[in-house]
Amino acid sequence: AMVITRKANYSASAIEVDGVKYRLVVHDAEEGGFWAKVRGMPGCVSQGETLDELEANIADAIRCALEFR
Repeated sequence: AMVITRKANYSASAIEVDGVKYRLVVHDAEEGGFWAKVRGMPGCVSQGETLDELEANIADAIRCALEFR
């Protein structure tokens, strides 16, 4: 399941992708929506207009980053 969990502090966010949990830092985008980076995976970032869209996009970004490691 791909579910972004977050508390009031976005830096406490996490996502589970293919059974592995990744820590995220989620930010409000200035133009609206959200963007996130994956802790410990430099350059692994994505964005979305909604948290659901961000969730799908960051999961794809994680999978792509893992393919090229």
